[in-house]
Amino acid sequence: MLSKQELSNTSSLSPDYISQQVKQAILIVYGLDHPVPDSLADSALMSGFGFNDYQWIELAFSLTKIIRNYNPDQSVTAPDLENLVTVRDCIDLVIQKSGI
Repeated sequence: MLSKQELSNTSSLSPDYISQQVKQAILIVYGLDHPVPDSLADSALMSGFGFNDYQWIELAFSLTKIIRNYNPDQSVTAPDLENLVTVRDCIDLVIQKSGI
């Protein structure tokens, strides 16, 4: 995730900031050591990552972690995962469950 300094320099309630967090989480689950969130298009298909079951679970955990920074009672469920077609769907899910 973003460093403490990046976190302190960014409005953590901004949808743009959450978008960056979500993209970074996706790229980390994908296996990139130094992900660049801006390199990932909102329209990118999640199927293009070829995630296995473990990676989908890891992504759900990572997205839940982001959500719980804003709304500790929410999480990503299995049905939520089934509806994630694009990166934008992931971002919208996190924003919606975060209550922002």
